[in-house]
Amino acid sequence: MPNSTTYSDDSVAEITTKPNQPMLTEGLYDARCAEASLQDSKFKDAPQGSKVLKLRWELDSQYEDEQSRERHYVLYSKPLNLSIGEKSSLHQLCKSLTGQAPKLEEKEVETDGKKTTKHVFNFRKFVGMRAKLVVKNNEHSGQTYNNITDYITDEAQRTENLKGHELLDL
Repeated sequence: MPNSTTYSDDSVAEITTKPNQPMLTEGLYDARCAEASLQDSKFKDAPQGSKVLKLRWELDSQYEDEQSRERHYVLYSKPLNLSIGEKSSLHQLCKSLTGQAPKLEEKEVETDGKKTTKHVFNFRKFVGMRAKLVVKNNEHSGQTYNNITDYITDEAQRTENLKGHELLDL
């Protein structure tokens, strides 16, 4: 897991690259979402037990590690609140990757013997989607970080990202 520092100002987090991974130069990088996971929120005002979504992106670009093995660069998204409102980061990510807004699925759950319908978002369907990542380098406390600042896709890539993700219905 990457090292991360959370700040209480309007920046959400700066994420370091994979340990021993060389710094990337700023620019556009082709990448595939390799993992989507929920983590405890470290936002200052987050309620106890709140979760955020983090995406691990594997870049097509490679580097040679200390054992002379070819490795893909890995970057992590900023923490995404589990909100799909129009101005939310998660909503904007869905629009960037698929061209469509997120929609919730209905799931029936049973709690204390009582069945209810909940609205859920299957975030794991991001895995396998591709985009060009806009990477910027930021410095904080004397350390430089690679940060994903945007996700770029064209119409053909957005269509490809939707294939096999019918239930995502973004």
